[in-house]
Amino acid sequence: MKNNIIFFDSEKWGFNGDFIPFYYEGIYHLYTIVDSSWEHITTKDFVHYNFHGVVLPHGNENEQDFSCVCTGSVIKHNGIFHIFNAGCNLSFQGNKPIQVVMHATSKDLYTWKKEDDLFMPPLETLYHKDGWRDPFVYYDEAYKEFRMLITAEERHYHSKRWGCIALATSKDLVKWDIKEPLYNPYLYDTLECPDLFKMNNNWYLVFSTYTRWWENHYRIALTQNGPFTSFKDELLDNRSYYAAKTVSDGNRRFLVGWAARRKDEKDSEKYEWGGTLVVHELFFKNTGEIMCYPVKEAVASYSESISLDIKNGWGKGILSVDDNIITLDSKDGFSVAKIATTESEELYISFDIEVKDNTCAGLLFRADIDKFDKWCSVEIDRKRDRLFFDHAKKWFEDQYFDEQRPLDFLNNNKFHVEILSHESLIVIYCNGKALSTRCYQFLNGEIGIFSRDGKAIFSNIIIKKNPK
Repeated sequence: MKNNIIFFDSEKWGFNGDFIPFYYEGIYHLYTIVDSSWEHITTKDFVHYNFHGVVLPHGNENEQDFSCVCTGSVIKHNGIFHIFNAGCNLSFQGNKPIQVVMHATSKDLYTWKKEDDLFMPPLETLYHKDGWRDPFVYYDEAYKEFRMLITAEERHYHSKRWGCIALATSKDLVKWDIKEPLYNPYLYDTLECPDLFKMNNNWYLVFSTYTRWWENHYRIALTQNGPFTSFKDELLDNRSYYAAKTVSDGNRRFLVGWAARRKDEKDSEKYEWGGTLVVHELFFKNTGEIMCYPVKEAVASYSESISLDIKNGWGKGILSVDDNIITLDSKDGFSVAKIATTESEELYISFDIEVKDNTCAGLLFRADIDKFDKWCSVEIDRKRDRLFFDHAKKWFEDQYFDEQRPLDFLNNNKFHVEILSHESLIVIYCNGKALSTRCYQFLNGEIGIFSRDGKAIFSNIIIKKNPK
């Protein structure tokens, strides 16, 4: 068992691939792709984890799942647990389908047997034979049948726009009828790791794309068959968070995915496939929009408080402190103030902030505030209507994309921010928006606040650490 880790990485490889979550009798079972096979971890609270090793090893070079036991799903039926996953063998290219749907069974979720009763390739009159993976299976009460959503490619040649989610149905989990696509928006090369669930009379379709960068999208519909529509902000996290699927205990629902690591653990390198387990708890607005917040048990695990020690820093602003309210007014430029110091890499920071006029303001951490040659910043930027993450020593060649999420300033100028940090990983929440990111070169240091081109009011600042 690993205690108080919150963010889980494979013990052998240091990262995880796609997660396949399943809840049963008080335990969340998280299967994950590591080294082309499925590993198994369990948790009751998304803080403490048990590791159970490999449960679905990839096959030999002549078998369908030699290259990878790809993503799938878990379902219980007639007292037996079933995994439906894709088996991939890249050496089959040109001869037979690279990817087919496969099947495994278990009586206890810990020991699994690969079955030979299902090797379902794509229906080639509708779909390309080389894109057929990530089956998501659920039982539909309305139709009294099992339904399978599959990452697929339509048989047309609109380059990089053929990605779709195929539909198959079954009465017995054995014989499957492949149907027309459930969802084909003509937007993406692929729609990976599909997940469908109902909440508050709405149906939510969750999927991931890598057409331009890592992204987790969601769509909403009144029926499970669509039509599926999007909100202005259709992402569930930053552009380095991927392959997330949801899981529920019947009351709460969580989003389980990975935050990508950078190549060679360098801030100047690109993000790579696979990363650290990051779990968000999902909440739903009256409009149907999904909001992401930290898991409350994870927040509660940060046990040691760090006292505030507020000191004026430098810049062109005026600092004032009244009880627990700090005002930093920098109408003509930039100013910063110190509020705490810590050597811990495992931090929880929360605060409320109100920004006036066209102010950009927020929190600095892992910083040397006097020299200002190292820092990470979480910025509430009213000029650009965004939550933004930045850090020092960032040059043009490593800015592959901005680390940002949109914010609604039209109806609000007050925001609640929460930050959870673990080694290089930083996960930020702001008014229901999540932003997962990395910083490798700065791991600890001073904590401060800043404002630029206006006034910011900070209150309810909490800083805690979680000892390793």
